Amino acid sequence: MNLQQIYEFLLSTLVGFVQSTASYAVILTVVYLLIWQFFASQFKRFRIQPVKRAGSTQIREEIKNSIISLLGGLITTPLILILQQMGYTKIYIDPTQYGLVYLIFSALLLFVLADAWFYFAHRLLHHPRIYKYIHAVHHQSLDTTPYTTLSFHFLEPIILSGFIYIAIFLFPISIFAIGIVQVAGLFNNIKSHLGYEFYPKFFDRTPLLKYLVNSVHHNQ
Repeated sequence: MNLQQIYEFLLSTLVGFVQSTASYAVILTVVYLLIWQFFASQFKRFRIQPVKRAGSTQIREEIKNSIISLLGGLITTPLILILQQMGYTKIYIDPTQYGLVYLIFSALLLFVLADAWFYFAHRLLHHPRIYKYIHAVHHQSLDTTPYTTLSFHFLEPIILSGFIYIAIFLFPISIFAIGIVQVAGLFNNIKSHLGYEFYPKFFDRTPLLKYLVNSVHHNQ
């Protein structure tokens, strides 16, 4: 790569970071305003903690932590893009390259890998020798809000996304499959940090849905 190519690559990476950060900010703010402000009285019966403890100080801290955690993407994303351009990864752009069936299969496989990875990585982050250095940042929010969704130590998103950094070297993965899993993960994460529980109570009694992590579980 010459200097012009390096400049264009770094500029596109920075623009991508700004765009993704702005997108996250808009989504989280809209959810916060709708649930915590505009319809707070209508949703009062869904509140998990009867006393609101999340104030402006907590939210400012969550926004700061979110920006810092997103900055980690400025390290990992360019690295993956460089490796992809050099042909070391199995990421592919054309969704028809391996067919629609494989695209769906690989997306479902990523969902399974993401869920399993998150479980064991989350347990690791709760280990007493690690918790206070990394995961404690996330648990500073005792009354979770939509802004808690991305409020991490900057190393935590890298650890929780580790399955992607491994999978891209093992089998062909469409960029669309990665995007689908990440978007679904974001909205699932927002749901778990709402501070409100909208799942019907009977969900806990169903064979499959009782294994879904609800907002009450995370609050506890």
